Amino acid sequence: MRIYIIIFHKLSRLVLAGLSEMSNWQKFLLVSLVVLMLMYKQAFAQDYSGTYTIPTSKGVITLKLTQHQSGVSGQLIGDDGIPFQIEGKLEDGEVIGYLLKPNSSGDQFELVAMFEAFLEGQQLYFTLVPMDAQGNALHDSATESVFQKQSDGSVPSGGIESSPDRSVLPIPQQNQADNQQMVAPPAENYSAQLVAGQQYTPGTRVQVPSAGVSFVLPAEWMGGMPVGKSAFILGSNTRGGMGIIFPYGHYVPQQVLQGLNGPQDFGQGQILQPSGPPRQEGNRIWIEYTGYSQLGSAVGYALILPGSFNNAVVIFFGGLAQDGPYFQQLVRSVAASVQFSAPRADAETQQWRQLLAGMMLVKMSSYYSGDFDGSYVGGGSKEALHLCSDGRFVYFSSSSVAGDAGDVSGYSGGSGSQTGRWELQTLGGQVQLILHYDNGQQSQHVISFDGQKTLLDGQRVYRVKSDQCY
Repeated sequence: MRIYIIIFHKLSRLVLAGLSEMSNWQKFLLVSLVVLMLMYKQAFAQDYSGTYTIPTSKGVITLKLTQHQSGVSGQLIGDDGIPFQIEGKLEDGEVIGYLLKPNSSGDQFELVAMFEAFLEGQQLYFTLVPMDAQGNALHDSATESVFQKQSDGSVPSGGIESSPDRSVLPIPQQNQADNQQMVAPPAENYSAQLVAGQQYTPGTRVQVPSAGVSFVLPAEWMGGMPVGKSAFILGSNTRGGMGIIFPYGHYVPQQVLQGLNGPQDFGQGQILQPSGPPRQEGNRIWIEYTGYSQLGSAVGYALILPGSFNNAVVIFFGGLAQDGPYFQQLVRSVAASVQFSAPRADAETQQWRQLLAGMMLVKMSSYYSGDFDGSYVGGGSKEALHLCSDGRFVYFSSSSVAGDAGDVSGYSGGSGSQTGRWELQTLGGQVQLILHYDNGQQSQHVISFDGQKTLLDGQRVYRVKSDQCY
């Protein structure tokens, strides 16, 4: 089983020293590296022997496989009746091999495509990478389809005229130039509503009613939303890399783009930089990243996909540069599965809105250290977030430090303020306080009550009446 995990040392120091200066997007990129190490499951041996099919409007695509000691062989028959030879080997529970066709004289075979297949239950996830006449793999044209295993070995007849093809393998044809294929969405097995702290398996349609967004997890990838966070993080036990999905119930294009269109710092020198300006694709925005990791050159791809109800979703996948085409495919495949609906506010969100409107959240901290000779150093800080009933907020911060070492003493202090608009959204059962700053930035914070005190991102704050809201 191929597991690639980048472990960053001194993570606690990074969080304490730099997390407050990171953007909301960068915070989740950093946290996701730790969460991915927890998303692990055991792969089991599979028997690939059998008959697999995909119905199409023209007929049926049939895949017949026989597993033997040296690997897997068989035949792929297109819905036009043209057969192709299958030859592959088993590697870490998957089948990797080639699709071949007879040459013009019929006495030899020619390479047509590379393939990779993975069996989960009765479904065979089949990725096809076409090859050109020189034998070069055309990764940009790779497509993924899902075959259904036939329990009795029979092949269903007829097509599915009542519905369009959902996931149909584009069979390479002789003397036909390769074309970019539409990316099919992942196969959907069942749906579940997002709950923070729960893990979801490949093929699950994850529903986020408060944002009016749902999406399907691709083959080989599982994920979940960590408690206290507002991003859905994906990991794989067979692939290197990482994925992050951000659902937005209220989409502010400039703020979302500002958070993505800049360096994404993972810490310890692991940085992804935009490799060019954002690219508009209809109403979507595509951003590509390059950089380095401890394992080599790295890439990342982000897609901003807006909905019809002033909502949106951001999909990101990245990892080693050699797997770049695969990550591009993942982003577009998940995007093809996205469905939008009107965001729904729940009772808890309404209750928190009543509790916060016209109030301020105050956070204070102090420290002091002294010695027997009378020398000392001490300081303190105070942050106050005023949440006005009209949707505006005012944020104040102040800090000071003083010290005396006998012959030398000193004092310094500073303060600052920012303004913007605030709103609430519930994701995975967690209430999120979203701050839209007037300078174009945005931040999200989990607010909760543990029965005795109010918590903001897990830290205690005091909720008192605001003296700045009128």
